[in-house]
Amino acid sequence: MFLYVAGGVTLTELRVPTSVMASIKNGVVLDCLYTLRPNSIGLVVAWYFNNSARPVYQWIPGQKPLSIGVFRHRANLDYKVSDDNDTMHRALHIINPTIELSGDYRCVVSTYHDEDFMIKRMIVYCEYLHSFVVNILNAIL
Repeated sequence: MFLYVAGGVTLTELRVPTSVMASIKNGVVLDCLYTLRPNSIGLVVAWYFNNSARPVYQWIPGQKPLSIGVFRHRANLDYKVSDDNDTMHRALHIINPTIELSGDYRCVVSTYHDEDFMIKRMIVYCEYLHSFVVNILNAIL
């Protein structure tokens, strides 16, 4: 008798700030936490921006992460969230976020046998515009 148990992945948490100030000094980290079942093979972590069909960031263990499209020079490809070979480059570190990077961020983690994803929205705001709106609201209220 042959018993086959498929390996897979489960996303446990997506850490994306609700809002972040544009040009924040240290950038912003979006993190995708997951657990792998024993003997999972073919791991790929990909981040998508808004409804794009192509990832803006992709990492396959054993390879250097790739940033694609609008994120080509905006992602810190050397950033490591851990020293674990199966999770070290799972996070997307955005250097110098700007307002056009406001939107939905989808992390997709897949193996040869399974796939899971989560989506969260992040707003990148301008410090001066934010102060202006707060001052107007305070004057009205």
